[in-house]
Amino acid sequence: MSSPRTRNTVEGVIEMNTLDEMIEDMQERHKQLDKLTSQMEKKREADRSTNFKSELQELKKRKLMLKDGIRSAKIHQWPDNALDNLV
Repeated sequence: MSSPRTRNTVEGVIEMNTLDEMIEDMQERHKQLDKLTSQMEKKREADRSTNFKSELQELKKRKLMLKDGIRSAKIHQWPDNALDNLV
């Protein structure tokens, strides 16, 4: 049995028992960032400040990094018992 994966969050450490759970977590965070960036893009029409623009750009970068992480995790995803028959 492999050790659980963990990740640090504002709430503390969450155990990630499988890659599937990690992918689901990243997908949920991506959805949240998508909603937030959509809301901010609407507000951007009224607030053309450079600070607001920078904040929106940073959120979009984080969203893209999550998307890349999800894609990478899916590419490297192995079934839990994939190596059992090799030894």
